[in-house]
Amino acid sequence: YYHPTGPLGEMFALLAARGTPLRVGAIGLGAGAVAAYARPGDEFTFYEIDRAVIEIATDRRYFTYVPDARGSVTIILGDGRLTIGARPDASLDLIVLDAFTSDAIPVHLLTKEAFEQAYLPTLARGGIIGVHISNRHLALGGVLARIAESVGCVAYGVNDDVTPELALQGKKDSTWVVIAPEGTDLGEIASGGRWVRGRAAPGTPLWTDDYSNILSVMFPASNSP
Repeated sequence: YYHPTGPLGEMFALLAARGTPLRVGAIGLGAGAVAAYARPGDEFTFYEIDRAVIEIATDRRYFTYVPDARGSVTIILGDGRLTIGARPDASLDLIVLDAFTSDAIPVHLLTKEAFEQAYLPTLARGGIIGVHISNRHLALGGVLARIAESVGCVAYGVNDDVTPELALQGKKDSTWVVIAPEGTDLGEIASGGRWVRGRAAPGTPLWTDDYSNILSVMFPASNSP
């Protein structure tokens, strides 16, 4: 999912080309693979709600992404929306939302209020939000396109299909959406043709803290990315 030739690799390449250390916040630690992108001088903060996940990801008997990261890595235990929302404004260049690959997703991370109150205020000028939505059961692209429209942002999505050669390296197919306040913040992601501008289908409901509908995005769904 996190292969350097994939969507996340494109996001990091876009930001790294600016030539300054990166401040990255990631909701969802998993095995800590995102930490492999940290360079000397970069500051990565992971927000993870499950203490057991932290213990496993930081134990080099199982995974070495976090222990071997070249940049600074901090892990904060707690709900990602609340903890990332407590950061100072404009303090992150990239926010990675990576908690949606299971069949029981944390819906409160995918609402208009989550973006308005937690993610966008924390995003620095020129910053972007990458959302990993690979899922065998749910098509979340339309939900994110609708949210992006509602908060005055642009969204682009990509289904990254793996070649047989890269599959031998362990790369897997993945689906990502990138959201930014301005299309110009996305560089070649917005102009290269590989990523598709996300536009919510007419009638796509807006997910809020008061309303969401998981059944409406189960495959097959009209609002797939």
